[in-house]
Amino acid sequence: MAQADKLFGTMAADRPGAVVLVTRKGQTVYSRAFGAADLEQGVAIKADTRFHVASVSKQFTALAIALLAQDGKVRLDEDIHAYLPELPDFGARITVADLLHHTSGLRDQWELLVLSGHNAQDLLTQGGILALVQKQGELNFAPQTEYRYSNTGYTLAAEIVARVSGMPFRRFVQERIFTPLGMTNSLIYDNAAEIVPGRANSYAVSPSGTVLHRRLNYSNFGATSMITTAADLDKWAQELRAPKLFDPAFIQYLHAPLRLKDGTLSNYGLGLYKDPVRGRQAIMHGGADAGFRTLFATYPAEDASIIILTNGSADMTPLHEGLVDIFLNDGAAPPPAVQPKPAEMARLVGYYSSGWGPGLELKLQDGKLVRSGGSAAPASFRKDGLIEFTGPVTRFRVAKSAGGQVTALGAERFDFPMGRILFSRGAAGKPNGFKLTSGRARNLRFERVD
Repeated sequence: MAQADKLFGTMAADRPGAVVLVTRKGQTVYSRAFGAADLEQGVAIKADTRFHVASVSKQFTALAIALLAQDGKVRLDEDIHAYLPELPDFGARITVADLLHHTSGLRDQWELLVLSGHNAQDLLTQGGILALVQKQGELNFAPQTEYRYSNTGYTLAAEIVARVSGMPFRRFVQERIFTPLGMTNSLIYDNAAEIVPGRANSYAVSPSGTVLHRRLNYSNFGATSMITTAADLDKWAQELRAPKLFDPAFIQYLHAPLRLKDGTLSNYGLGLYKDPVRGRQAIMHGGADAGFRTLFATYPAEDASIIILTNGSADMTPLHEGLVDIFLNDGAAPPPAVQPKPAEMARLVGYYSSGWGPGLELKLQDGKLVRSGGSAAPASFRKDGLIEFTGPVTRFRVAKSAGGQVTALGAERFDFPMGRILFSRGAAGKPNGFKLTSGRARNLRFERVD
């Protein structure tokens, strides 16, 4: 247990912290609470502290749709306009399943909100997001031709649940999912003014070590906004592994991989990823909103669950992998890192474009390769060519063309912190507008007005 405790050693009583739960064969093998739920009042995190779990909410939205499909009230292959007729004609048929598989092509709501001037402290409502979607005239891509994570799809899915069931989404999930599973400390948070007893606050830790509030002002749901405990999530994890309350066929469908039109296999089912972690097959999802970071993972072959709920912008990858090594891999140490020669690191320095969003800059600092704008911690190199950093975009592999050439973005195309812009010119040769691609929102048209 001391080895696992060490993973969370920085989460002192006067810092943001975490609840960690590892179970196997229905028995708790590791349960810990670290740090503070409320720093101003000096309230410690406890095993039953409630957390906002961000995108871990999505699997319950997907299950709600699956239950309505089982009831014969929703068809997964139906055009979403059958349930949401006010949405614009995007020039392509989007199905309910596309919303859940992230294959709809819909621009992501968070990107659209930022680009429309939304401030993090502004109240975010379900109606506000729906109104923003109605203003979109095109998609990122044709449905089912790509997988691209889009929170918008799950917001729309929750709206479908409410309209078809005739009851608020929160009530439907409570009655059809949480109550049958015995998830008594769980709820869908659909009112930003509501007081939730036992809930942890959200914090961020600055590079200098200062702890700051990272408040949420959400009244939206479907893509996020579930509040729960580690113990409640473990009840769901056990149901995922061995269904007793829900149809096993629907449970299996939640994490079944999707094949795109070109035959490419996606690792995303309906609200759940299926991925190997340190040699073990996991069904999992993470979450990140404000300072909350969440990891939900169930391991069917090992009959195990690993759940981490945090409130201080923690990097979940090393915590998750560390727990897998300790409890599922008999304490095996992670593979040793390799140290490339200085010349090899120097060749990696430069600016890299993802092709659809903001780029990534690598530079040398004190003889170490670091990521510009990210954590100050240097890169770690693995034998398989994987480069790892702490923080967001933690892993990637640099691929070289046969000739080792770098291709320019183009004469009229530029990258900037919010994404990529492609200018267009009028008859006189002057710029008359541009298209912006920012993360999960592509080709937003801006026109010159003077």
